[in-house]
Amino acid sequence: MNKYLERAIELKPNTIKDRRHIHENPECGMVLPKTKEYVIGRLKEMNLEPKIVGDSGIVVLIEGKKPGKTVLLRCDMDALPMEEVNNLPFRSKIKAAHTCGHDMHTAIMITVAQILSENIDDIEGNVKIVFQPGEEAGEGARMLIDEGVLENPKVDLAIAMHVFPTHEPNTIAYAIGGATSSVNAFEIKIKGKGCHGSMPEKGIDPINTGMYIYQALQSLIPRSISATERAVLTIGQFISGDAPNILPEEAIMTGSLRTYDPNVCDTVLAKIKQILKGAEAMFGATVSYREFFTPFPCSYNEPTETRKLVKYMEDIDDLNLVETQGMSGSEDFGFITQLVPSVYLELGAKVQGNDYVNHSPNVLFNEVCMPYGAAAFANCAVKWLKNNK
Repeated sequence: MNKYLERAIELKPNTIKDRRHIHENPECGMVLPKTKEYVIGRLKEMNLEPKIVGDSGIVVLIEGKKPGKTVLLRCDMDALPMEEVNNLPFRSKIKAAHTCGHDMHTAIMITVAQILSENIDDIEGNVKIVFQPGEEAGEGARMLIDEGVLENPKVDLAIAMHVFPTHEPNTIAYAIGGATSSVNAFEIKIKGKGCHGSMPEKGIDPINTGMYIYQALQSLIPRSISATERAVLTIGQFISGDAPNILPEEAIMTGSLRTYDPNVCDTVLAKIKQILKGAEAMFGATVSYREFFTPFPCSYNEPTETRKLVKYMEDIDDLNLVETQGMSGSEDFGFITQLVPSVYLELGAKVQGNDYVNHSPNVLFNEVCMPYGAAAFANCAVKWLKNNK
């Protein structure tokens, strides 16, 4: 048996204990005092020297006895501001819950830290283990970057992993290229001229203008993007008017764009803005566009490095490796993949009979998967450093 998997199985009771403690005590956002204290305490038990980054980020550097490059292993720790619906004895008691599985990520990474610290002679270079807050709001990865986590020593490869209840718990799925989608959440505001509904010629109808824009956007993807590319454009909100006999002054539309290629994203955004300018000219309304927050870039799996890691993971007994097209959700790990070669993996955590997905209040995650995740992290880090001097 692969020695890292064997050790991860031996440590599974500890991993489960860590996971359940974090699950029962969820915290959201960038400030995670209880989670930070718990993780630091566990790392110090291993005689490691964790450093705090920002308010609640944690970095621990494991230096091998031989010089070499640096691999970053990243997990996220934050929960979601929602209640969970289950009968778990360790369920959250507050209106926050680990319904995305970050409690499992954190527990797995604590186990990885122990495995690597026990096998320091195997490491030819450095492994930088990062526990990140604020993934759900898209702030954590940018904070790590701003605080210099990718430097001193400079990171040569970054690896992240996310649990998904859509795959069996001995499965790791991977994509070549786009692993998660980018997301641009936007608002289109249409300023017209209100008037009585009996005299529409005296006004400028923002609803009519908005309908034109909506229809044009529905045709944008199939007529502007190759069928071999992937993009999803959704208008999820259209608000206007207060009475049946008044043309309103304003209409507001909100939507989101998801893509897997920066060039596709740029093309679609440019086309959206062309449509809005055309609507202004055609209807006489004033149309503005703004984005809600800093867009999430695609988490991009560097193809050569992804194939290397897949080869290394073939050493792990009973691990099923599956190539996918990536997932439609977004991840702030994308900010890191823009700066260093990176690989983002999907760890199966399916519970039979529970057909819910991440962020559902009913979702469950299978703890059987955790030794596989820990072994994959450790094996990939050690082998990549050995083979990429």
